[in-house]
Amino acid sequence: MNFLSRRQLRNPDRVFPVVLTKDNSPSVFAVGGHRQMDDGLRQLSDEIRRDAVIAKSVEVCVLEFGLDETVTKVVDFVSPAAFVPPPTKSSLTTPFYEAYARSVYEVLERQKTVREVEGRDYGHGWIFQWSDGRAGDTEKRSLALAAKSAAAKHGVETFFFGVGPKEHIDFAVLRELSQPERPPLWMPGVENFGKFFEWLRLSLQNRSQTRNGEPVELPNPFIDSNNPHGWAARA
Repeated sequence: MNFLSRRQLRNPDRVFPVVLTKDNSPSVFAVGGHRQMDDGLRQLSDEIRRDAVIAKSVEVCVLEFGLDETVTKVVDFVSPAAFVPPPTKSSLTTPFYEAYARSVYEVLERQKTVREVEGRDYGHGWIFQWSDGRAGDTEKRSLALAAKSAAAKHGVETFFFGVGPKEHIDFAVLRELSQPERPPLWMPGVENFGKFFEWLRLSLQNRSQTRNGEPVELPNPFIDSNNPHGWAARA
C-alpha cells in the first residue's frame, strides 16, 4: 500500500487536530529553509482562514526544536481564525525523537480534554514532521517508539518527510518511526515548502468535506511535469 492509498485515512469526526513539527536546526537554516517554512506557513494560515469548511473543522498546533535543547510548542491547538504562525528561530540541536513523541502525546491529550472536559467529538489527528533525521537525542529513541505504538492504537496519522540533500538525510530514522503503510517521502529542496503547504491545504479541504467514515482522498504529492502541486519524491 502506498502513500496515497493508505488504509484509507478515515474521517470519523468533523473536528480534528493537525500538528506541524518543524526541524529548525542549524542545518535547515544553512540552506534557507526557515524562510521557506515561514512563507509557506503564512500562506497556509491565510488560505485556511478564508476556507469556510476548513475553518470549522481543523485545529492547528505547531512544535519546533527549542533554543534550550527541548521541544517548544509555539502555537497551541487553535482554530484557523486564530492561527498566526510566529517566525522560525534556529535551535541549537535536533531533538528529533522527543519532537515526535511530544507531537503524538499533544494530540492524545487534546483528544482527552475535548472529549471528557468539553464534551465534544474530536478527530484522530494528523501529524506532519519534517527533518533531516539526524537525531541529536538518541537516548529518547525508546520514548519515540512508545509514542509510535500509542499513535497506532489511537488512530493518529503520521506523515514524515526528509528535507535537503538526499545523502544528508537519515532515512533509517524516519522509516523506523513511520507507519508501515506510509513510508517517509523526500523533499528535494526547501523551495518546495510552498507547494507542500498548498498540498496540505488541499488535503485538509478534502478531509473537511468528507462525511463520517468516508475515505479521504489525498492529492498526489509527487513531483512530475503534470502535477502542479508536486513537492515530494520517493525516498
